[in-house]
Amino acid sequence: MISTTADIVVLITALDLADMIGNTVENSVLGIAYLGAVCHLSLRAALAEDHAYTFATVGVTAHELAHALGSVHDGDVPIFATLGKQPKICDPSNGNTMAPTAGGKNFGVFSECSLDQMSSFAGILAEACFKLASSKNYTMPEKTFQGKVWEFFTHKSTNKTFYCRSLYPQFRDVTGVDHKDYAHRCKLLCCPALQNKCFIHDMTDGMTCGYGKVCIRHVCARPGGHPTAP
Repeated sequence: MISTTADIVVLITALDLADMIGNTVENSVLGIAYLGAVCHLSLRAALAEDHAYTFATVGVTAHELAHALGSVHDGDVPIFATLGKQPKICDPSNGNTMAPTAGGKNFGVFSECSLDQMSSFAGILAEACFKLASSKNYTMPEKTFQGKVWEFFTHKSTNKTFYCRSLYPQFRDVTGVDHKDYAHRCKLLCCPALQNKCFIHDMTDGMTCGYGKVCIRHVCARPGGHPTAP
């Protein structure tokens, strides 16, 4: 049993998460959660990997929370489904939030299947799970912990070079570069100096992706033109 009154607890860590598969360590894993874990006495915990100042954990945490709310990966057979309704299996190649691989073209949007599964799971939760467990607000501490310094980078959250340097601190002089083949898909290139290759990464919300356009949930559009689907 987990000693908490929270419906779900998510540990966000800068450590590199990994799985042991046979005798091989695979570090491609970005998060871990139990299916249908919300309000479960023993399972209501999850892990999500993050890289500071890159907002990398936003999509990962949404993905893991959806698992905790009963959604399997797109392409898998649903465990929770609306009674009397034929369970639908959505195509993982559509790249929605619950695709097995992160960073798809629709990574900021849940598929119809995921929404149906989470709705079905919510319908079987006990009434106590919907009650407010705590009204306390949590804020950043005014004083830092001993040995720690908070580094705030105001107005740099959408600076592409700063973003790329945060992703690749092991390289010197990394530059964020727009490319016509990627920008409209809300992706950019991170190009280290003295390297013969660049790395492709998703842009974060608010980054420009063309004249008068910005990225919101991996969709490049003019302000007000982004989809409102969950």
